[in-house]
Amino acid sequence: MIALKKVIITLAALCAVSCAKETGTDGKHVGVGEVIPAFTVTTLDGTTTGSDALLGKPSVIVFFDTTCPDCQRQLPEIEAVWRELEGSINAVAIAREQGPDPVRDYWSGNGLTMPVAAPGNRETFNLFDRGSMSGVPQVYVTDKDGRVTLYGNDKNILTTSIITDKLKNN
Repeated sequence: MIALKKVIITLAALCAVSCAKETGTDGKHVGVGEVIPAFTVTTLDGTTTGSDALLGKPSVIVFFDTTCPDCQRQLPEIEAVWRELEGSINAVAIAREQGPDPVRDYWSGNGLTMPVAAPGNRETFNLFDRGSMSGVPQVYVTDKDGRVTLYGNDKNILTTSIITDKLKNN
């Protein structure tokens, strides 16, 4: 029985570390009503995108880690939005710190098609998180001017319908 408790505690700790592996000072993530920070990333297909490229259409930005169970629940919701509204919205998924290989494998293994960047560092994530220690996923829905209109995280997984409704009304 003690061995089983140790296994359960170890598994719980590994899950918590994969989603909330945060460092930094206390701060507050970019919130509803704020304009997203300036950033640029290169997606796995070689396209450069960022804050300027997202202007003009409502957008979804999601920070994730492929080993995070909450991210594994959130990404299909955003993928469904992307498939339904592709062409009328912008979207980019950005790996919090993973590099291209595990992200490419995850994308192909799960049939995901939305644009994805895997910079291999936290530079872009830190612009949005600002030391809030919020973990991943972090989802930012913006209007055509780059102003955040909806925010979701590991404590508030956003459904396809909530995201779609917000994007259609932005």
